[in-house]
Amino acid sequence: MLNRLLTFRISAFSRLCLIGSLLIFALPSQAGRADQVDYPWVYLRGGELPAASAQLVEVIAVGDVMPGRGLVGKHGIFDHVAVELKGADLAIGNLEGVMTVDPTVLTTPSLIIPPQAAYKLADAGFDLLGLANNHSQDSGPLGLAKTAGILREAGIQTINPPNPLIHEFQGLKIAFLTWNEITPADSLLTEETGLLQALRAVRRRVDVVIVMVHWGQEYQRHPSFAQRRLANQLLQAGADVILGTHPHVVQDIAIVKPEKPENRPKLVAYSLGNFVFDQGWDDTAQGLALRLFFDRQGLRAAQALPLWTTPRPRWMAPEQASAPVSYTHLRAHETVTLIAYAVFCLKRGGGG
Repeated sequence: MLNRLLTFRISAFSRLCLIGSLLIFALPSQAGRADQVDYPWVYLRGGELPAASAQLVEVIAVGDVMPGRGLVGKHGIFDHVAVELKGADLAIGNLEGVMTVDPTVLTTPSLIIPPQAAYKLADAGFDLLGLANNHSQDSGPLGLAKTAGILREAGIQTINPPNPLIHEFQGLKIAFLTWNEITPADSLLTEETGLLQALRAVRRRVDVVIVMVHWGQEYQRHPSFAQRRLANQLLQAGADVILGTHPHVVQDIAIVKPEKPENRPKLVAYSLGNFVFDQGWDDTAQGLALRLFFDRQGLRAAQALPLWTTPRPRWMAPEQASAPVSYTHLRAHETVTLIAYAVFCLKRGGGG
């Protein structure tokens, strides 16, 4: 695991723009594949790499995954990213759409993904996909159930609120929860209460909790007040990492640093943007993946992997990213609602 960790290092000319304090961790040069590039570490516990003997579990997380509609028929969609997805212990994302059509309940607009795409996702390395989003019921509840079944047949696990899914690697238990905020406003309070209750309950049973949240406003580069409010509640309830989707563009990352050594750091990625989607205009052409490394003390390290999203996701080369990622450090007593915004700064221009 650590060998894979070391294959990415900070580029000498990487530039980050930010508000607040920022640390850049330089790693020794390592020989690797010709297509590997240099990316920043947004967090390293103690500012140091883990020891070679450290037992770490790697999760690679991506944003919105929608290999349908305008992408139907395109070959080799995941060819440029499959090595990294397969290399992790667990690759996760948000499946934005359904894999079945029911014309009696079909919503408009609908995101319909061909069922055979499930096997392409599995071959690319995906292990777990969240199904809590505003398009998960484009073919009604039965369509959602059928989509989950198709993915399971392909070897991909799915999660829906409020029930957590627990994975165990090398004795480390990681719980995943998912949540869709893009629902009628009058139902949010009751459902959020259920989410927080499920989070508190599973927190006692596992070593790490990751919450995948579909929230915010489309195409907005900073989180809304509602996102920050819910993030603060989730962190207080025991979440270690919060991964956001729905805006289709990358939003801020916050690192909540513990005041006491025995407490844990927290990470909030308000939106990872698109991973694969038939958009590609302006900021929707740029996404972000996170390589997250965990041990029994929680988050050990986090690395940002900027990418082009359309028509096939691929990692950015250093010269294409003037600033792969920016983020803000908070102290544990600071609430996420008071975050000083960082800016995800990339050179303008789309990917082909």
